[in-house]
Amino acid sequence: MAKAHELSDEKAYREHVNLYMYRNPEIFNVGLYPIPDKLKKFDMRLCVDQEKDFELIKILYNRLYVQGCIIDNNNVISLFNSEPELYNINKRVHQKNV
Repeated sequence: MAKAHELSDEKAYREHVNLYMYRNPEIFNVGLYPIPDKLKKFDMRLCVDQEKDFELIKILYNRLYVQGCIIDNNNVISLFNSEPELYNINKRVHQKNV
């Protein structure tokens, strides 16, 4: 029978998919990629936790994705600069805590 903390962990791992990797460094090689200074001044939420996040990412994908290419951060910034209303799509969404 599963212990209470194991069930709690399982639920947390489903909600925060990277948490399992961070808690099991013997299995995964986890590192952090530093945010370039030029990106730190932008208040963009580019994760997908809520429906509004997904709505924004779909817009970015549909406008910027070219088959076989990675979307460049500079193109994302340019799109936000040219269409500042994009900031409003998910600005009320707050990051969930573990």
